[in-house]
Amino acid sequence: MRKLNKLVIRGIVYTILLVSALWCVSEILTKNSQQEYISIEYNNTEGVKLFYAKREKYTLEHPNKPQNMWVKIVDNKIIIRRLAFHDTRDPSHHSVVFNCMYDDRLDLPSLRDKDHDYRNLTKLYALITFKTHSARCFQLEYWTHNGERHTRKRFKEIYNNYILRTPGSVNEEPIFAQISTHKHCNDLSDYIPIKDNKTEKNYTYGLCIHQSLYNLTQPEMLVHWVELNIALGAEIMTVYLQNDYISETYYTLMIPYIKKGVVEVLDWGLKPPIIPGYTKAWGQNGVITECIYRNMYRVKYLGLSDLDEFFVPQKVKTIPEMIKGFENSFFRGRMARRASSFTFHNIYFHKRERMLPELSNTSILQDCPGMELPRYYTFTARSSFKTPEYFNKIIVRPRAVISAWIHRVNVPLKGFSRKFGVSVSDGVSQHYRVPEKEIKRPQTTFTMSRYFHETLRGIKRELCKKNTGTA
Repeated sequence: MRKLNKLVIRGIVYTILLVSALWCVSEILTKNSQQEYISIEYNNTEGVKLFYAKREKYTLEHPNKPQNMWVKIVDNKIIIRRLAFHDTRDPSHHSVVFNCMYDDRLDLPSLRDKDHDYRNLTKLYALITFKTHSARCFQLEYWTHNGERHTRKRFKEIYNNYILRTPGSVNEEPIFAQISTHKHCNDLSDYIPIKDNKTEKNYTYGLCIHQSLYNLTQPEMLVHWVELNIALGAEIMTVYLQNDYISETYYTLMIPYIKKGVVEVLDWGLKPPIIPGYTKAWGQNGVITECIYRNMYRVKYLGLSDLDEFFVPQKVKTIPEMIKGFENSFFRGRMARRASSFTFHNIYFHKRERMLPELSNTSILQDCPGMELPRYYTFTARSSFKTPEYFNKIIVRPRAVISAWIHRVNVPLKGFSRKFGVSVSDGVSQHYRVPEKEIKRPQTTFTMSRYFHETLRGIKRELCKKNTGTA
């Protein structure tokens, strides 16, 4: 009986080992099959000629038409931004990444399996053409997403942001892709340019306005935003416009900064007829994804903010100085160096009777009558209440981020942590919101006096022309 029991136990052990071995082999085979392209390689010289002939049409720079900025798949349920990225940050997996917007409402089950498994989205394929003019067909895989269904209880968020990529390593330099729903890459979409991993310039600190601008009526605020961020150490800023939903003045005021190379103005264009109707902030999560990936090789630290928000150090003058201090710190340096983001408490500022003391000199503005003053000159009442952590604002390290939301990094690259918390004594996100949020225990502060003369010069240079009618 004892011998029989030993045989039974041994049989069970062998069975478990055999099943485990078969599972491992299956996983390896599956992984290997995913890494290989689907169709045979062929020469696409003719496609390369057509792409370069039409390439100017695909620029995202303002002004452009929405149909030139998006590729529509599956009856508008899947919209793909017309800019993909060659992501070589992971040395073991060089991939081509696509920024997609999915209408994944529960009443549209065709985009998911019955269990709503994100890994089983409608299968998409990409024919990728390389610098050598060779082309290969890849089945795209789900990598991650931004946006949740539960937000629809409060917001009309119809399109969520999905990040898809090639499953195998793409080591050659790609030029463009075309999307298909057929596994042999038949019936292809129009061209999608692929941004390579090269950069002509390297910046320490840049910013993105983390949603496309729309339905705003104070274009001067954009000049205020740019000038203060220059004083705070920004070298490049990316601004997205929602075509036809905002005054052209927002763009014309940026032309001097565009010529200097400190601002780029891009069109977003996610609106009818590209999509049927409004979705929360016109696809804000997609804007964040694009801004991170287009900056991942040229910007070391990238702030994500609104037009009325600013990352302001409290002990030093600029953001690069502040972060360098964190990374060189004896106690917290290692934490800062491996952080994919730096999180700032969101502090509200409000307008009260007292303005910055520099404004008491009335002669300062005599040469520019009627010029709109920035809120950071006139809002000096600071709330002593720290907003909850889920309202934090973030500066990300683009080389370390796979996906991020407004207030946090969702998925960092392997080897990086999600965040490094910035104390309010070191730096805050100063929020000049109108209409005002309820203020708690206000404190008058003139911190922004540090930037007054520097910002005023730039603001007067651009806005006095508008008010006096001079060139």
